[in-house]
Amino acid sequence: MIIIRIIGGLGNQLFQYALYKEFEYRNVEVRADLSLYDRTDCIRPYCLPELGLAMKKASKAEIRRLCGDDSSFWNKVLRKTAGRKRYLKEKFPRFEPALCDFKDKYLNGYWQNENYFRHAAGALRSEIHFPVLAEGMDETALELIRKKNTTSIHVRLGDYENHPTLGGVCTEEYYNRAANYIRTCVKNTEFIVFSNDIDKARQMFGGEHFHYVRHEGAVPDYVDMYLMSKCSQNIIANSTFSWWGAWLNQNRNKIVVAPEKWLNTGEGSCINCGDWITIKN
Repeated sequence: MIIIRIIGGLGNQLFQYALYKEFEYRNVEVRADLSLYDRTDCIRPYCLPELGLAMKKASKAEIRRLCGDDSSFWNKVLRKTAGRKRYLKEKFPRFEPALCDFKDKYLNGYWQNENYFRHAAGALRSEIHFPVLAEGMDETALELIRKKNTTSIHVRLGDYENHPTLGGVCTEEYYNRAANYIRTCVKNTEFIVFSNDIDKARQMFGGEHFHYVRHEGAVPDYVDMYLMSKCSQNIIANSTFSWWGAWLNQNRNKIVVAPEKWLNTGEGSCINCGDWITIKN
């Protein structure tokens, strides 16, 4: 049995779900460890059911069989010995081809690479269903997307601003270069800016062809991802949230611009898809 630990926000949950689907495609028994979302200190909601996605939940006994009790010091020691080869924690975000061949393992990581679900990609696209937006919700943005050629721009601020690994990676220069690249390829596109701090993001752009998505009150996480996926082109941040917005974009002629660097550590990343345009940031 494979057990995949589900952690993080919507973008990361989708990567973990995609790996789950790949194991299903390979006829490997797979379960999801959802225990993190039962904790009172969990700051991210479990979002996948809102997109119509369901997983078989691992029992406590099944989790203990593969990785023991996280709170036990001795189980952590045992994981590093020959007797505990069934627990795998992702050390660095790079593609590990052997991962999908496992038959009996507890997987703790993000698995942010399209190659992890290359066989299940078609099924995944057909399974993900965004709920119909409530009446009055982002009608202006949706109408613009339907009538015009549009390019989404995702600016991740807020929780990224002081993040030692992810913060400050996508610079203002990156976004300007990305927008200029789109202009050379597409005539008369309208740029739609999404951000978790839209007022600050607004200061980065100017001109009549930029539009800013501002929500009145709290809205579900999937709303911005849905709107991004409906744009003609996408400029993404170093964020799995806008990565999925671009990946789910079904425009056959889409252009996706992504940052060359995803982390402040200086290490490379393999998260971008092969046909996306990477721009120095």
